[in-house]
Amino acid sequence: EIAVDLEAHNYRSFGGMTCLIQITVGATDDEPKAANFLIDPFPLWKQLGAALGPALANPNIVKVMHGAESDVQWLQRDFGLYVVNLFDTYNAAKMLNLSRLSYSHLLQ
Repeated sequence: EIAVDLEAHNYRSFGGMTCLIQITVGATDDEPKAANFLIDPFPLWKQLGAALGPALANPNIVKVMHGAESDVQWLQRDFGLYVVNLFDTYNAAKMLNLSRLSYSHLLQ
């Protein structure tokens, strides 16, 4: 599984743009530690679709996001990426009728 989070900026812009991509790759049998990546998309803008596309579209890999609606739209708009097999922790908490839906609360 991999966790993905995006930060976007829309100041003085109609559509905005992705400014930071955060990815955590979960531990596996071969690699017992998780790996964290902070990606500045600007110098890699044209390469990100090809680099991240296979993992994000792979139905055998669970993608974990929190409040993924905007992030999924930004990935599609900015990089032509599509997310397959998504687990959204915000929507899961909402379905469970939890009193608080923030990611920090879910981690407690």
